[in-house]
Amino acid sequence: MSAKLWTELKRLWVSKLADYNSFQENFSKFILSASGFRKVFAADGDEESSAPEISANDIAATAIIANVFGSLIAENGGRSIAVGMDARPTGKAIAGIIIATLQNLGFTVRYAGISAAPELMAWVKTNPELHGFAYISASHNPLGHNGFKFGFSDGAVLGGETAKKFISRVIAAAVDEDEYKRAVTAKSILLDSSVNKKQAEEAYRTFSLEVITAAGDAAGQKVVVDKLKQTASGIGIVAELNGSARGVSIDKSFFTSFGLKSVFLNDKPGEVVHRIVPEGSSLDLCREELEKAHAKDPSFILGYVPDNDGDRGNIVYINDNSRKAEILEAQEVFALSVKSELEFMKRLRPADRLAVVVNGPTSMRIERIAADYDAEVFRAEVGEANVVNLAGEKRAEGFEVRILGEGSNGGNITHPATVRDPLNTIFALIKLLAFGGFSSITEAVDSLPAFTTTSAFEPEAMMNIGSISHAALKANYEKIFPASFDSKKEWLSGSFGITGWHEINNEGTKTTRGTGPEFRSGAETGGLKIMLTDRDGREIAYLWMRGSGTEPVFRIMTDLEGKNPEGMKALLGWQRALVGEAAGVRT
Repeated sequence: MSAKLWTELKRLWVSKLADYNSFQENFSKFILSASGFRKVFAADGDEESSAPEISANDIAATAIIANVFGSLIAENGGRSIAVGMDARPTGKAIAGIIIATLQNLGFTVRYAGISAAPELMAWVKTNPELHGFAYISASHNPLGHNGFKFGFSDGAVLGGETAKKFISRVIAAAVDEDEYKRAVTAKSILLDSSVNKKQAEEAYRTFSLEVITAAGDAAGQKVVVDKLKQTASGIGIVAELNGSARGVSIDKSFFTSFGLKSVFLNDKPGEVVHRIVPEGSSLDLCREELEKAHAKDPSFILGYVPDNDGDRGNIVYINDNSRKAEILEAQEVFALSVKSELEFMKRLRPADRLAVVVNGPTSMRIERIAADYDAEVFRAEVGEANVVNLAGEKRAEGFEVRILGEGSNGGNITHPATVRDPLNTIFALIKLLAFGGFSSITEAVDSLPAFTTTSAFEPEAMMNIGSISHAALKANYEKIFPASFDSKKEWLSGSFGITGWHEINNEGTKTTRGTGPEFRSGAETGGLKIMLTDRDGREIAYLWMRGSGTEPVFRIMTDLEGKNPEGMKALLGWQRALVGEAAGVRT
C-alpha cells in the first residue's frame, strides 16, 4: 500500500464518518449470499473504476463484517486468520480495515497480499495453525466492485446453515448503531506479506500435486507425474492472465516442472485489459495469441484466461480440423474435466462408487458422461458452497466424489480441493491425453455428448423481474406453465420430441421433485427447473430460472440434447416470455 493511500485511509478512518442514515443506505447496496458479499466499492461509484479509494461508509461496513466473522472464528476456538485478495484496486484499502479489525479483536492475522483464491485456500486447508480465511474479491464482477469470501480451516467458502447464520448476524450488526460506532474506532497498519505469501505458494504447490495425482504420498504421485510429463512435454500453453491474482501465483514454475512450454501475457496484477468475466469476447485476445504461438510452434495447443481472483480459467484450444484457435464453452470445459477425472478414477480405483456433484443448471450431458462410468450425478443449488457441501454429504454415504463443480460457470473442483482452480482444469485436459486414450483435445471435444446450452453470461440469459418476490414469481409461473405447455404440444413434439414435463427445485444441497410451494422452503430463492421429457420419459431438455446471489439479475437458461442452437434459442424465448408474464414485466 502506498504511503499516500494509507494516509488517506487513516484520515477517513479517524474522521467523523457520514451520518448513520447514510451508512444504512449504503449498506443496503450489498449483495449478501453464500457465494460472497459484493457491491461497488470504488469511492466514485463507477463499477468500472480503477480508483483505489473506498468511501467512509464502506470502511464502516467492512469493519462490521470483519467483526462478525471474527466472532464466528472465536466461537470455534480459532485465533489465527489468513487474509488475501485478488488484484482489484480497492483491495489494499479493504485489507487494511479487515486486518485492523481482526487484530483489535485479538486475532493473529497472516496477510498474504495478492494471492489467487485457490492458493490462499490451499494454504489454510493444509496449515493447522490457520483457523480461517478472509479473501477480498468480487470474482467475475467489474473492476470497481469488490467484496469478501470467508471460510474456516477446511479451506472452503462458508455455506449452508453457517452461511445463513453469518449473513443474519451481519445484517443485525449493520442495523445496530452501537456496533456501527465501535466498528470505526480500530486502528492498525498492514503487515509485510512476503513471508506469508511464500508459505502460501509452497503449500499450494504441494497441495496441487496431491489434487492432480489423487495421491498423498510421494511414490504414488511420482507414478502419475511421470506419465503426465511424457504428455506435457509436447504441449505449449498461452496464459493470458488479464491482470489477475494468478500473475503472482505458481502457474509458470508449475508448468515448467511438468515440461510444459508457456507464454504469459498481462501477468502483472492489476494489468486488466478487457472485461473480467472469462466468457465470450474476454477470450478473444487469448485465442488470437494462441494462433500466433501455434503458427511459430505447433505444440502450442491450449490457452486459458482466469477471472480476477484466479479460481476459474476458461479455455481456448487449437481445433485440428480448422487449424484455428477456438473458445471452449464453459459447459464443455467442465464436461471434459468430468470425463477426464472419471476415466482417471476408474483406472486408479475401479471398485469405488463414483459420483459427480453439480449445480442445477449444469448441462445434462454430465449424466450421459457419468453413465459411461457407472457414476451417479447429484445436483445442488447454484453456489460453490452448496456443491462442496453436497459432495461432502455424498462422501459420507460412501461415494467417491472425485470431481464436482458448476458447469454453468466453467471450471472444476477436484477433490480434495474445495474451490475451482484453472491448474486442475488444465491438468484434467492433459490427463485426457495421457490416460483417456485421446490423440488430441479436438478428438476429446468431439466425443462429448451433444447438447446445446445457454451461456450463463449471454444477454438473453438475464432478466429484470422488477420488485416481485421470488416466491410470488414462482407461484405465478407454476400457474401459467401447464396451460402454456399444452398450447405448444404440437410444436414441442414435432420440433424436439418433447411430450411431457416435471418440475425440480434445488435449494442448498436438497433436490425435490414436485410443483407448488410445499416443494420449496424459506425465501424460495433456489433454482426452479422444468425437465422436458420424450415419449419414453427420458429427460432431453430443461428450462431453468434463479435469481443471482451475487448480481442484481434474474437468470434463465435452457439445455437441449443435440446440436441445435436455433432450437435452444426458441426454448429460451419461450422461457423468457413465461418468466416475464409471471413477473408482470415486459421481456
